[in-house]
Amino acid sequence: MNQKELDEEHTYLLSVVQAFQLYEEFGKQWVVYQLSMFKSLKEEDKKLLPNYHQKWNLILCGLHANQMIFDAIIRNQEDIITHLHFPILSEEQKHNLILSISDNERNELCQKLDKVRSMLTHLYRDWSIEGINERKLCYEPILHRLKELYQDNLPIRATHLIHLVVHSCGFFQTESICSWILTYPSKSLQTK
Repeated sequence: MNQKELDEEHTYLLSVVQAFQLYEEFGKQWVVYQLSMFKSLKEEDKKLLPNYHQKWNLILCGLHANQMIFDAIIRNQEDIITHLHFPILSEEQKHNLILSISDNERNELCQKLDKVRSMLTHLYRDWSIEGINERKLCYEPILHRLKELYQDNLPIRATHLIHLVVHSCGFFQTESICSWILTYPSKSLQTK
């Protein structure tokens, strides 16, 4: 890579880090907007939504917990990537930055924040206890088909040893494991 490409990569990386830093503040503004919409309702309509404020407070707590994780990741990455410095923004800086950006910058930030939220959804589905039902819904048909395809290669009692590799387990892990499975199907399906 030449210096121009490195500078572009560095600028893009800083914009990604900034999106992670602005996650909570952007979410807070969305909550404030939703609560203002709730306040504009008639009193009889508000009664149809019990504990509305409590639900949004729980969302704010979740936003804050996620932001704490992101901040820790950013600090740790800075230790790993020693030649880059990721400026940690204060709450006031985050708030002012969101208010001061142009429409184009806001659209770009929204796209990056959509990726952040998508990543959180995948992490939740693939790693949480609560994501068990969704994992079963997604992966059990695949497991069932694998068992059908490889039934002849496995002893009847060994079909429980078939496991599906989750795509987010690590860089290139899925590709290398799939390559190994294709090379040695009977051995790979019989090992945990």
